[in-house]
Amino acid sequence: MRWILKFKIMIAIFIIVLIVSPIVAFFIQFDNGSGISTKQSDWASFATFYSGVLNPIISSIAFIGAISAILLQKKSIDQISKQLDAQDNESKKNDIIREINSCSKTIERFISLTLEPREFVILCDSIGLYDLPSNKQYIIDRAGSFNDINKELTSFPVWVGSLIATISHSSLSMPNPGEQHIKSKSKHIHGIIFSISANLDYFSVMLEKMDSVNIDPFFIKYNASKYYILCSQLHSIQFLKESTLNVISKFAESDV
Repeated sequence: MRWILKFKIMIAIFIIVLIVSPIVAFFIQFDNGSGISTKQSDWASFATFYSGVLNPIISSIAFIGAISAILLQKKSIDQISKQLDAQDNESKKNDIIREINSCSKTIERFISLTLEPREFVILCDSIGLYDLPSNKQYIIDRAGSFNDINKELTSFPVWVGSLIATISHSSLSMPNPGEQHIKSKSKHIHGIIFSISANLDYFSVMLEKMDSVNIDPFFIKYNASKYYILCSQLHSIQFLKESTLNVISKFAESDV
């Protein structure tokens, strides 16, 4: 704002000089050394001279003042607009961060939901996991003991994350443990995994929005990396769109 004050002082000095200059010029040109005249005709001549010189100058000053006021107003509007844009951008960032944190909490809640051991066993048995020794050992390592006679898991509960990892990382005897197959065997399991997938779709949209408003790249990569393996697992059993996996992968592997 200091430059505005300097500008006003310069304008004031300029106006004073313009007002005084015609008076000085008149006396230099027409003064005969007798001092201030007492004749009415002399004052009339002076007034005519003064107004003839000053009126165009005043008109010019008024025009310059109007232009200056418009420019100052425009500058002020631009500053206000930039401030509003900055506030709006910051508000957008905060909204996106809140959304992605909320989405992340929802995904974590679904992942941590527990399944009845019998339901888990029926699903794993239906896709041939118990026919492969490597799968059996994987389940024992991740979920607890395993009973060959009744095919029950002695540990409780079994995490959804373990189920997804077991299915996606095993050489299954069935050709395609996809969405329709899981849905036909367990609506409860299908609903949980489908909900995780749907939230990851929304999560990927939020990642792209974070990138568009220049949120810290480290924060974006952290969030993407957190679910990269889960997305790969869901995609391998046909529960996640390839476009979602591509977005998560892009940000998880990005250089920052």
